Amino acid sequence: MKQTLIQNKIRQQLNKGNAITSEMIAELIKDHADMSKRTLGLYERYCVEEHAVPIFNREFTDSGNKINNKMNNDFFKEIIDTKLGYIIGKPVVYNIDKNAYESDEKYKEHYGIISKIALKNNFTDIDAELVKLVSICGHAGREIFVDVNGDIRVMNLKAWETIFLVSPLGEVEYALRYYKDFNDDGEEITRVEFFNDSSVIYFEGAEDAYTMVEEKDHLFGTCPIVLAVNNEECLGDCDNIIPLIDAYDRTLSDISSEIEQFRLAYMYFKGQEPTAEVIESAKQTGGFYVGENGEVGFITKQINDTIVENHLNRLETNILRFGKSVNFTGDDFSGTITGVGMEHKLSALEQKSSVMVTKLTTALRNQFRIIGNVLNLSNIDLDYLDVFFEFKRNIPINKQAEMQANALMVGLVSERTRLSNLSSIGVDDAEYELELMKKEKEELMDSYIGYGTNTNINPEDNLGIENE
Repeated sequence: MKQTLIQNKIRQQLNKGNAITSEMIAELIKDHADMSKRTLGLYERYCVEEHAVPIFNREFTDSGNKINNKMNNDFFKEIIDTKLGYIIGKPVVYNIDKNAYESDEKYKEHYGIISKIALKNNFTDIDAELVKLVSICGHAGREIFVDVNGDIRVMNLKAWETIFLVSPLGEVEYALRYYKDFNDDGEEITRVEFFNDSSVIYFEGAEDAYTMVEEKDHLFGTCPIVLAVNNEECLGDCDNIIPLIDAYDRTLSDISSEIEQFRLAYMYFKGQEPTAEVIESAKQTGGFYVGENGEVGFITKQINDTIVENHLNRLETNILRFGKSVNFTGDDFSGTITGVGMEHKLSALEQKSSVMVTKLTTALRNQFRIIGNVLNLSNIDLDYLDVFFEFKRNIPINKQAEMQANALMVGLVSERTRLSNLSSIGVDDAEYELELMKKEKEELMDSYIGYGTNTNINPEDNLGIENE
């Protein structure tokens, strides 16, 4: 993550042993103002808040009776949600490298600890929220802490209220979280939490005046904040296509207004005086009486549908192209599509997602590095490098083709790996399936005992189970 001059200056001062001061806090928050405004604006646009969507705020200064339709075509949210479902629609699977353990007991113990932490913190949910925040804003954070019950907890941090002081190696050395709140007198204040490798220091105040409230030690031995980025530049998925989305909104809003304006088209009369009595009579009879040379009609504008449609189609194509997204409900994904064809159509989305998965893996690994420091204090010698994370893409699957391809892997890879490659079975489920298969094999072998010693049936044959 690129650091500002102010952030680098204060990080270097802290590394020299200088304590954090209220002046440093004020300087960091002021320096972060533009970033905070930008990322919050992106999030508010995702939430379709009226002030954050330009088309909703469009006004004509000399509109008169002109219709001003304001149509938000939410490509912004669609692109984010498409990537979210693609990457994390199937939850991240947390596991431990079994080959790193000399005994199954130790492996099962550590696996149980990881599973409990994941379940306690509902990683399925907060991982999805982290991916969403990172995709929208370009970066987000995660705080690891120990609650009052002594349990390890994890909380996501929003980009617009968190400042990360990062080393040249990309590790968070210090972090600052600030947010609006009210004091006991009902006055609005800013609360600040500053994190270093040994404690959390709390400040509160307003504008440029902050006062230290208290300092609490923590047990992590490092800054307990993790930084997750979307890419090296910390750009959101829609940063580069917002002008295209706005152009689409304007075009469709304008054409909708033009069509609706037809209902207010001017009626013209030729050889007939359009008095109030004439108009009222027409409402009752459904027609006008005109003389020999009289005529009644409407003055309307002609709209070139082809030009408008081509313009909108080109905008949509460019939005999806430069946003590296797809429309799963479009014609390209209708009917039967081969696996190769699917890969081709998803190549841009996969490229974008792969970059994020790489960055997210780094963040999750740092998360368990911090967690491991606390576990080690309880004589749980978990090596965070042994923890790994499995991301499975959530895409439409041809079940028959998948099963056929999986059958060809028999004897080439382990049964655990082969089963985990099935879309309906993850790493955890593969372990469970292997246990079930082993149990069924034992039950079948026991059932053959009743046939006696003269049976020609070999219990090892035709059970459909591969020996480990």
